[in-house]
Amino acid sequence: MRPDDTFWTGVCSEDGPGFESWMHVYVSGTAWSVGCLDRLLRHVADDVIANVLVADCCLRCYITLLAGHEPVLAFDG
Repeated sequence: MRPDDTFWTGVCSEDGPGFESWMHVYVSGTAWSVGCLDRLLRHVADDVIANVLVADCCLRCYITLLAGHEPVLAFDG
């Protein structure tokens, strides 16, 4: 995460009574340039962070990087 990322929402996952866990969702934007996602992708590859969604600003094309799963690339339209 970068210092300018903005908190968007929190999601509670309940695996049973007394076994709640929270996922905090942050959002940020960046202008595209070669290598602009290298640091983020390195953190995902090193299991520093997980459950990442990278998308264009209109969500027409996105890739999800979920812990323990292969990347999923999707296009709308």
